[in-house]
Amino acid sequence: MYHYIGIDVSKLTLQVFIAKNNSTIEIDNNKKSLRVLYKKLLKLYKDDSFVFIYEPTANYSKTLMLFCAENNIMIYVVNPYISSSFSKSTGNRSKTDISDAQMLYNMHLVIKEKNISVPVIDKSVEQLKEIMSYYKFLQKQKVAFKNHLEAAKANHGSKQIISQVNKNIVKLQAEQNKLIEKAKIMVCCNRDLKEHFDNISSIKGVGDLIALILLYLFLKYPNANRSQITALLGLDPIIVESGTSIKRRSRISKRGTKFYRGMIFYSILSTIRFNDEFKDYYDKMKKRNCHSTVAQVAIMRKLALLAHSLYKNKCHYNPKLYLDKKDENNIKKVA
Repeated sequence: MYHYIGIDVSKLTLQVFIAKNNSTIEIDNNKKSLRVLYKKLLKLYKDDSFVFIYEPTANYSKTLMLFCAENNIMIYVVNPYISSSFSKSTGNRSKTDISDAQMLYNMHLVIKEKNISVPVIDKSVEQLKEIMSYYKFLQKQKVAFKNHLEAAKANHGSKQIISQVNKNIVKLQAEQNKLIEKAKIMVCCNRDLKEHFDNISSIKGVGDLIALILLYLFLKYPNANRSQITALLGLDPIIVESGTSIKRRSRISKRGTKFYRGMIFYSILSTIRFNDEFKDYYDKMKKRNCHSTVAQVAIMRKLALLAHSLYKNKCHYNPKLYLDKKDENNIKKVA
């Protein structure tokens, strides 16, 4: 039997709900305070069958995850969207750290035991995550500079400002290129990561950047299934139909991380160009009068799921195995 502990994570503190004595305590978000908390829980429950339930809060939950990995403590990481929906379903109108900690504890009623595990920390994986996270940060800055550049040109801004913005864009791009090379070197030094990387990049038309981004996504969510990978990319379809009066055209949710979706979208034209199987699939959709964007989104989803399959099954790309007659039936669903 597990002892569930709800923990609401913030930058400086952790709100901890303990069901044994129906209390909520606040501790500092650091390793020392977690060690003290763990000793108190051991005295209170008399054994160590704990499951810490918490939401991943940017980098603020990293200390908690590392502590659980070092002390062999099981965790259940809650998707913030799911916890928000769960809170509403229970009629909870409050939004405080204390109420959130208790709500996270109550989620033990709906979680599946197979999703509970002790976190495993792989230094190479963590290093790749750090590199790609920084790449994502630089990408946001580059987009901001490009937007500013367009605005400056449209408003006939000063040549000095435009020149400086251009230099910053070039500098950011160069830094991104260095990060990709660093990531490739790091991946090649790890046998398992190199195998995964080689399997994903074996897809014709998939370059090093997209292979690293997809690898980063799969490593970040190791237990995700096909549907969850699609949702993480925001490519899951939304259908709005009710009775005879409400019937809207289906669309993708766009709830996933925009960074992944955007980078993969820009690579799709290259994939279609160099990969005959994807090109045939794209042409079939176009013949059915699908809009170009709809066809490209379908290719994105197919590429992500194919890469995830190669990652899970540890095998190279085989067009005859992965692109079969089932595509004919899927075209109509996607369109």
